[in-house]
Amino acid sequence: MPSQEPTPALAGATRLQIAGFALLLVAMLVVTLHTTCVSPRSTFLGSGSGWIAAPDPVSTGTVAHPVARPPATDFVRHFTLDAVPAELPLELRSPGRVEAWLNDALVVPQDPPAGPGPWRTRSGEAASAARTGANTLRVRVVHGRGPALLQLRLGAGEPVVESDVNFVVERPGERSRAAIAADDTRRAAVTYGARSVPAAAAASRGALFGLLGVAVLLAVGSLGLLGRVPVPRSDVPWIAGIAAIWGLVFWQAIGLPAYLGYDGPDHLAYVHFLLHEGRLPDPADGAMMYHPPLFYALGALLLAPFGAGGVAEPIVLRILPLASGVAQIALAAVLADVLFPNDRAKRVLAALAAALAPVQIYMASYLSNELLHAALAAAALVWACRLLARGTAGSASLWGVGALLGASVLTKVSSLLLVPVVALFATARFALVDGRSWLRAAWQAAPVPVAAALVCSGFFVRNAIAYGRPVIGNWDLPGGQIAWWQPPGFHTLAYYTSFGTWWSRPYFAGFESFWDGIYATFWIDGLIGGIARWSARHGAFDYGLMTLILPLALPATLMMLGGGVQLIGQSLRGPDLGRRGALALCATSVFVTGFAMLYMTLRLPAYSMAKASYGLSMLVPCCVAFAHASVELDRRLAPRPWLRGAVRAWALTLAGVILFSFLG
Repeated sequence: MPSQEPTPALAGATRLQIAGFALLLVAMLVVTLHTTCVSPRSTFLGSGSGWIAAPDPVSTGTVAHPVARPPATDFVRHFTLDAVPAELPLELRSPGRVEAWLNDALVVPQDPPAGPGPWRTRSGEAASAARTGANTLRVRVVHGRGPALLQLRLGAGEPVVESDVNFVVERPGERSRAAIAADDTRRAAVTYGARSVPAAAAASRGALFGLLGVAVLLAVGSLGLLGRVPVPRSDVPWIAGIAAIWGLVFWQAIGLPAYLGYDGPDHLAYVHFLLHEGRLPDPADGAMMYHPPLFYALGALLLAPFGAGGVAEPIVLRILPLASGVAQIALAAVLADVLFPNDRAKRVLAALAAALAPVQIYMASYLSNELLHAALAAAALVWACRLLARGTAGSASLWGVGALLGASVLTKVSSLLLVPVVALFATARFALVDGRSWLRAAWQAAPVPVAAALVCSGFFVRNAIAYGRPVIGNWDLPGGQIAWWQPPGFHTLAYYTSFGTWWSRPYFAGFESFWDGIYATFWIDGLIGGIARWSARHGAFDYGLMTLILPLALPATLMMLGGGVQLIGQSLRGPDLGRRGALALCATSVFVTGFAMLYMTLRLPAYSMAKASYGLSMLVPCCVAFAHASVELDRRLAPRPWLRGAVRAWALTLAGVILFSFLG
């Protein structure tokens, strides 16, 4: 039975929740400010005003340089002075190291920066080097982890020279070119070619109208307006329908090359390494070999009887992603049942939403560790929610939750963020609902982090002993000889405050906006499976019809967000502290994961980092939020059957376009 607490206890719990959410937001703000304004490796340029860059072409690949020899770029400006002022201060900003000369006299030496980040200012006095008439200012930027960027001001009061497009960029062996304003929304030329949403609608209007017509008939039939289409009252038909959909996903996936997917060749190389070498790789052995080994070890175990490179390889290596996707569908139904007991409509719709989520369908078709990581993390989250909501938090169950979290971390390190979150909510459950002291509650919740550590700590201890750091990324390998970055290599505020690029340029939208990148990779295969150019896309999916998902999915996105807001509100009120805790755990996990995705785009400002698949571990609570909002809306529209039918027709049209885009 749900726990009934007296009003003072409920009020105290609510205050604690609000304080916890506020503390979380403050922590996110502090981390963001440190990353953008304090960190020595910050490449966030604020508004971007006054910054200039070299006019290098944008690519979809990585730019690599030897760590010991980062590239140098000279920004040169010729100007005249009618008279030499008594003071001529020069101020420079750059994410890289800089030095400056005026008329070949060194004005700003390449000293270690006095302050951190691109906000640091290097300065020097240039009056002694200036002369009446023609002058030449040369600023050298040395930067190996991003493009050459510069903000400059010469002169006191009204500046004599400011960084602008009148500067000329010079490099050894290259012709001089005019500098350009720093712009983190420039696209690579190879990403163009896809139709805009209006053009795609015109090209696919026959299929669209056909699907819409069928959807309208089914919608009005379900309401009994033009005869009745029977709606199944048992779960069996829904399960059979989902099984049929994912049977088609599997059938299509096994026809794709084994290496296809985001960094697919590198994931495949990891599996082959384990098969051939029989040991864990060093992080420098390959682009993806810094990852924890669980996914690759399981893949190698499945592949071992057949051997690497055989005809069975594409089939065998798709088993884990596809099974993980099916698990996510089941977990969505379970979480909906935990949060909304006896509400069959929400349970069924949550499972259908997970089954039809485009990000899950295309990731299940590719070779990647993302879905196994997501399924393990989601399983731990759902189990923890069940323990919180139903008060069955026994020791064995907590060890199980911790073990699942540890397995998820052993698949991908980003799940480390969930371990303290789940442990904290288990502690709060024991303290607030069961009435234990906070110290005893923390001791009782200890199996969660302990079990997680027992499962995954060996990998991190090995890293710490062998490489000096427990967590390693391929962007900063210990002792690495090559530094690399991917365009744009920096970000501005505009990248995080714009949305709508998907309407005219639906694919590779992460070049122009964080939110467009997330939206376009959640609802469509917005980065075409990691293939670097639009013209080289594979033919397994109908990318033209797929484009139409984006406008159709806007109401679904609003429902998901609205459902999430409603569930956060429910987590702050009501007599059942267990259910409130489960809702708050889901909300906190989504916030933490979403913030981690945003943080990584600041830490690694690459267009491909704005990718929804990095948040797949939170697909299950997002689908439950969508199901909650959709079912409640449908029930509210019951007195208005024609409006209710229109909403159902839209939903069926969206489902049809998704199915035919990915499986047609």
